[in-house]
Order: sequence, then C-alpha cells, then structure tokens
Amino acid sequence: MSSSIDRQKGGRAIQKIMKKIKMIAIDLDGSLLTSNKELSSYSLKVLQEAIARGIEIVIATGRAYRGLPEEIKEIKGIRYVITSNGAKVFEFPAEKILHQRNLPKQKALESLAIFKKYDTLPEVYYHGQGYAPEGMKSSIPRFNPDPAIQRYIRDTRVFVPDVWELVDQTVEDLEKAQAHFACLKERKTAWAELAEISGITIASSLHYNIEINAGGTNKGASLLAIGKLLGIAQEEMMGIGDSGNDLALLRVVGHSVAMGNADEEVKAIAYYVTSTNDEDGAAKAIERIL
Repeated sequence: MSSSIDRQKGGRAIQKIMKKIKMIAIDLDGSLLTSNKELSSYSLKVLQEAIARGIEIVIATGRAYRGLPEEIKEIKGIRYVITSNGAKVFEFPAEKILHQRNLPKQKALESLAIFKKYDTLPEVYYHGQGYAPEGMKSSIPRFNPDPAIQRYIRDTRVFVPDVWELVDQTVEDLEKAQAHFACLKERKTAWAELAEISGITIASSLHYNIEINAGGTNKGASLLAIGKLLGIAQEEMMGIGDSGNDLALLRVVGHSVAMGNADEEVKAIAYYVTSTNDEDGAAKAIERIL
C-alpha cells in the first residue's frame, strides 16, 4: 500500500503536511463505497475516528439527496453533504439547504434535445430526487453494464412517462440533467455539441454518461462555500475522488487524493494515489493523517 500511496511524495513529507488538514471531502461512488455500493466496516471505523478527532467529513457526490445510502446518512458527526455535483449542499441533521444553484429549465431542455438525438437513457433531478423514463426501465442494462449501478438506478429513481414532458411542464429549474449512452462514439459527439451551449457545466462520473449542471456548479465551489462558513482555508482541505466530476474538487483543495481505480486525468492532478475503492483506499488515505 505504501508504494502506491506515496507515489508522488515521500511518506514523511505527506504526514507532516497532512497534520494541517481540518476538512476532508469524499466522493461516494468509486471512492468511499465499494463496487457493490457498500460502505465497509473498516471505512466506517476510520470515518468515525476522524470525526472524533475534530476533522470535518464532507460527502461530495453526484447523487441526488434521496439517492444517498442510509448508512451514510446515519453516520453521526457528518454535518455537510454536497449533492448533484454541487447543485445542493445540505446540513445535517436538520437537512437544511445551505446552498443551491439550479440548472435553468431552458438550458435543461437544450441539453435534453441533444440527448434525444442519440441512443440514451435520460434523467433529471428535482428536489433531491432523480427521474427516469418508465418505458426504458427494462433497457437499463443496455446503458449501464455494471449490475450494481443498474440496481442503484432502479432503487432510487422515480419512473415517469416522459422526462422531456416532465421538464417542459415544470415551472421551476432543476438540479441536474444527465444521460447514459449506449454508444461511446455518440457520447463523444454529444459532448462536443453540448460544449456549444453557454451557461452549463459538463461533467461525468462514468465512462458512458454525461451530466449537466448550471454554469459554475461543481463540487469544488460548494466545498469552498462550506470552508468559508467554517473558517477553513483551502490548504487545510483534503479531497478524495475518482472521476471527472471530482476534478474541480481536487483542484481547489490543498491535498488531493486519487483513488487507485481513478481515471487517468484524475490521477494526473492528484497529490498522491491511494488504493482502490474495493481496498478501502479512501479510508487508508484518511488513516494516514490520524
């Protein structure tokens, strides 16, 4: 483990610097959770120890609030959760919304119009809930090869007759829109088209999806807002992630950690690389500072 975690810096140097850390932001899928979408007992123990020592643990996920695992919500001492890639920040246990930046309805419709041109499974998020088309429920495996993700979508989405119609008939703005692609070439083409739309942020948490938020919305910006509230400086923050929607988070923190299973672009900007999510890599990274 040490040869991986110390890839970019010497072990003593890392330990010395990390004594300054007061807040740790952790992604869920591909980072804190295993591939089966579970929190290991070891990871839970390390989180509890960090909280007991006064370190602020912040969950930073692309999931909507209602998609959070109950076992995460039940961890005593976690006060802040960043959801929908930064669109909403909640304070526990009151579930108070501290910050929100919604995607304008018109921008969502423009994005959905591009998704509609391709073989996609579109989704939209309102009030902490993800919505997906009922008619495509049986087609989920075609867009998501991972059985754990298929199960997660079925268990957490509300299935509606038509996602486009839902957005068109809803007056208010939404947290996020996204689509899962059956063809990676189509995903690449769609990404280029979406890049022509002003006022949106494009990211992804999976190799076959595209996520759309309001412009300037990301996990990093939301974490800085929490830091300002608590008086915690960037150099006192640590971030742990694995995917494209974690890049903004890792760029703003003083100490960035990429999972061993992370995308190469994530590893390239990280301060160091830990073990994989199935090897408790996030917990091992945190354990180094306890």
